Amino acid sequence: MKKFILLPALILLLTQCAKETPRFQIERGKIDLITKNTTVKEIDSLYANDSVVRQNIKNKFVTNRNIEIFEKGGKKLLSLSPALKGADTSKINHIQVFDNRFTTPKGAHLGSTFKAFRDQYEIKSIDRLLTSISVSFKNQDFYVTIDLNELPAELKFQRETKIESIHIPDGAKIKHLMISW
Repeated sequence: MKKFILLPALILLLTQCAKETPRFQIERGKIDLITKNTTVKEIDSLYANDSVVRQNIKNKFVTNRNIEIFEKGGKKLLSLSPALKGADTSKINHIQVFDNRFTTPKGAHLGSTFKAFRDQYEIKSIDRLLTSISVSFKNQDFYVTIDLNELPAELKFQRETKIESIHIPDGAKIKHLMISW
């Protein structure tokens, strides 16, 4: 009789473990343990095994309340920004990735080159920023930035020149990997 009770319990345990999403995955509407519906107050419980650091930066121009996630060993994983500053019920709407273990379904990550992203994802837009360019991808929540120093010399200083994907070298390093909802 005990064998019949243990077997269903074992099956239930195995199916529950199989449903858990592996860590460090970037998916549409989700990164790691965070979904686009995750609120600020849920972060502590989601990352109970990691270190959660809340930064409250206040000056006369801006109040910023970022949340940083570190592994217990001290390695910085993510920086989170809520949609509404100062509200625990606010959803997380912007995330910066700091660890190469966070990968997209097609294997691209912060340590990848521009070619790895370009070959796997269709480019939606390329925008010139002050010291970098931002590349967003169709049907994706993530985008990358690339330092202007990675571009050919003739494009670095010509602000009026529109940058196309063919102008960006295959080996250009990714400066930032960001998720925005």
